[in-house]
Amino acid sequence: MKTRKLTNMLFSILMAVCLAVSAVVFAACDETTTPPEDTSSLTLNVATCNVEEGKTTVLKATATGIEGDITWTTDKKTVVSLDKTVGTSVTLTGLAVGTCVVTASAGEKTASCTVTVTPDTTPKLELNHTELEIDQYTTAELVADVKNITGDVRWTTSSNLTVSLSSDTGNSVTITGLKAGVSTIKATAGGKTAQCIVTVNYVASPDSPSDEGWNVTDNGDGTNKFKFEAETGLMEYTYSEQMTQIPSKGLETTLEKNNYPSGDGFVFSLDFGARFSETGISLTYEINSSEATEATLSIAMGLGKNAGTCNEMWEITANGTLLEVSDEVNFPVYSGTVWYDWNNIEVCKVQLVKGKNTFVFKYIWTKGMNFDYFTLDVDSSVNLAVYAEHTAGEHSYGEWKLLEEPDDSEGGMARKYCEYCRFYNTHRIPAIGEEGWEEDEVVACDEYHYGISNYKYSIDGQEMCSYSKRKNPTKETNEFIFECESMEYTSTNSKVGPKYDSATASNEGYLGELNTSTFTITLTLTAEQACSALLIFRGGFKNGVTVRFNDKNGALIVNEEPVNVDDSVQFVGKGWTTWEEYEVCVITLKEGENKITISHPNGGNFGNLDYWKLVCSSTLTVVEPEEDI
Repeated sequence: MKTRKLTNMLFSILMAVCLAVSAVVFAACDETTTPPEDTSSLTLNVATCNVEEGKTTVLKATATGIEGDITWTTDKKTVVSLDKTVGTSVTLTGLAVGTCVVTASAGEKTASCTVTVTPDTTPKLELNHTELEIDQYTTAELVADVKNITGDVRWTTSSNLTVSLSSDTGNSVTITGLKAGVSTIKATAGGKTAQCIVTVNYVASPDSPSDEGWNVTDNGDGTNKFKFEAETGLMEYTYSEQMTQIPSKGLETTLEKNNYPSGDGFVFSLDFGARFSETGISLTYEINSSEATEATLSIAMGLGKNAGTCNEMWEITANGTLLEVSDEVNFPVYSGTVWYDWNNIEVCKVQLVKGKNTFVFKYIWTKGMNFDYFTLDVDSSVNLAVYAEHTAGEHSYGEWKLLEEPDDSEGGMARKYCEYCRFYNTHRIPAIGEEGWEEDEVVACDEYHYGISNYKYSIDGQEMCSYSKRKNPTKETNEFIFECESMEYTSTNSKVGPKYDSATASNEGYLGELNTSTFTITLTLTAEQACSALLIFRGGFKNGVTVRFNDKNGALIVNEEPVNVDDSVQFVGKGWTTWEEYEVCVITLKEGENKITISHPNGGNFGNLDYWKLVCSSTLTVVEPEEDI
């Protein structure tokens, strides 16, 4: 009995232990399979944002419970740019109107912001240059970049003596350097202003001084007349401080009128300033004189319907001294188009100093007048020019420049200019072959042959021009004419052939429609004596069309030998049957029979040929073709 009780007791204890162990095991299993709560996060300061084109905004990311860097990306790189790809913040720049998504990533977390780029609404006025450096007599363009502004862009210059402007309104302007110095060019629109500082440098003067507002002519009495154009950079004109930039008043270079003025323009409506300003309009010119001398001043003007004396119209000072002008000096009303009938009226004598002379023309009349130019007559030994400061005391001359080319009958002209002030020395070049030319005989001429000489002209060792000149045979030459309609020819077009529909053609006929196809024309002749001959064509070509002999592989063949024809040989069309003679080249003929062929295997633009002329000292006779054409 005691044994059974003991056994039951042990069994109860064992079961209790097993239950306790199972509870511990199950409890342990529950702890390993339940994950902990995730408290990490990645957030942005905004979920959506707007930014204007060209402007920036900042996105910030906050990471909690995450290790490692935050990286940034955009799905549209053309819409926004990122200043970096790693960091807690990123700066976005709007590139183009549109929408994109910018994403921040860290660990396994991401956060995104939808970014919308909107148009830039900020008014903007910018120039393509803020500083510019140009040479005298050259041009440059200023372009205004205008956004979100209505109205025209207006342009002004702080000195119309230094630069000129092609227009006072528009999104671009061409500036021209007139005189060495500095000018501020301003563009204004919608309350915004942008400016460019323009520096104009001294340069050696251009080849054509008369185009720059002054020129000189010989009066034939030991004096020269120097003319100074009113519209050039020699001039500064002002009405008053408030009225300098009034449009359509002052400088005029665009009017198309009868009796158009000297140069490119004139100063007009001078009465405008006088009526609205006590000081009127003043025109200032600076002129350099090589010597102290007396000069005669004259003015060219166009008046309205009211004549007047010079003293009624002008107060003129030279070097600060008021000039004494007789009351007898009168500017009459001219016939024709009164405003544009120009007449140069002598005003008075004026004393010039050596160097800089300043002329101020102050207009005091209240009646209409246009101002074209003024002149100064001085002794031919005196040189006048536009004044400019020298950086080194004496004149500094550049190379000689050829202004007028000489020919066989007329001489030419060369000048060299001071690089600072446009003083110049002039050299007259004699006609080709006259004294002073160096001749180099390349091919000698004789009784029956043409020769060639090269001529060269130099000044102070500087070669100015060179020419090749044909020299005629020493024996008298004769002209031999050979009619084209009687020559042998071949063509791929049946239209090519003799024509007899021109009353002005030699011998009433010509060889026509050579422009329609390929062709060859052959002349066979005999020469009594071996010689060279000048070949001349008489032809008619389409009006307004210039044809070169060498176009489309044109060829000249003499006795089966090709002859070089210079590319300068061309035929200027004046009409299909408007006949002109054109020199081609000199060819060599042997004694006896000679065959001359012109060929255009690739199609010619010749038009019509009337005859060939050969000029030589031998006697030439045509050899008739075996068959009629």
